Amino acid sequence: MELCPAKLRSLRTCHLAEIAAVRTGAGRMLDLLLLGLVFLVLVAALSGHVLVVEESRKADVIVVLSGEYNLRPQRGLQLLREGYAPRLLISARSSWLLYAWTEAALARRFVQQLEPSLAHATTVLNITAQCTWEEAAEVREFLERAGARSVLLVTSEYHSRRALSIFRRLLPGMDCGIIGVPEPSSFGTHWWLHREWAKCTLYEWIRLLWWIGVDRWMAPRHAHSLAPASRSAAYLPRKK
Repeated sequence: MELCPAKLRSLRTCHLAEIAAVRTGAGRMLDLLLLGLVFLVLVAALSGHVLVVEESRKADVIVVLSGEYNLRPQRGLQLLREGYAPRLLISARSSWLLYAWTEAALARRFVQQLEPSLAHATTVLNITAQCTWEEAAEVREFLERAGARSVLLVTSEYHSRRALSIFRRLLPGMDCGIIGVPEPSSFGTHWWLHREWAKCTLYEWIRLLWWIGVDRWMAPRHAHSLAPASRSAAYLPRKK
């Protein structure tokens, strides 16, 4: 049975429409995949920048966070010289041994070698914290005894966003600012250029997401159960 020309044209038109529909669907899927790929590339490219935040301001106390033993303290001393605060607090672990010396003992030796005016304005706080939110809890106790109302944190650039979020969460009544110290050997915002930068960025994002999703809600409840900061450190004079 032969089909009339009109029916043949109709069948061809339907067939071509089906092919066009399939191609259109595949094209849309490809467009979505390309957009998703561009989005992922942009997120990856900006992921290093997102970790870094800086909010510099004058404060009652400059607090150098533990974890790096050269660049952070030097930046804290520079800020002390520039008048950002009248006192400098170096947070140092008494539970970590470095060639038979604790971090706190090494920090005290470091302070003793400073010029007298800087040494007099600098305090080493012994801590036993194993993470940043535990450190914030121990520093909070010190600052409350000192009567401080504002603090300028000094830490590594990659750690700055998480550290500021933690301190604002654990010290809700404290005005917190932060300055990030560059560490070219460990981190750069263009993380794909060096292996160490890539590792640092990945690990810090894991810690940041864990803080946002888990510790942010648990830390305030557990902070008060931590061992108090060492009473051997000299406390800052309470404000009049």
